[in-house]
Amino acid sequence: MIGIKRLAEHLNVSIGTVSRALNGKPDVNEATRKRVFEAAAALGYVPNRAGRALRKGSTGVVGFMMQTGSEITGEGDVFFMSVF
Repeated sequence: MIGIKRLAEHLNVSIGTVSRALNGKPDVNEATRKRVFEAAAALGYVPNRAGRALRKGSTGVVGFMMQTGSEITGEGDVFFMSVF
C-alpha cells in the first residue's frame, strides 16, 4: 500500500501529474495515464481519504447522535442501538 508521493517517485513524474492522471484530467498524455494506472495497480496505491476530503471540501460521512440512558431506554430496550 503506497501513497501518491511514492507512486510519483516510482514513475519519475510529478505528484501533480499522477494526481491529474488518476482523476481523469484531459491534459495528461494517454501513455502517461496508462503508466500511472498500471503502476498504481501493481504497487497497491490507495488514495488518501483525508487528502481527498480536503480537496473536495466534503467527507461523505454521516454522523448520528442518539441520547441514551435509563430514562430514555427504560428497562434496557436498546432496539435502536442494535439497528445502527
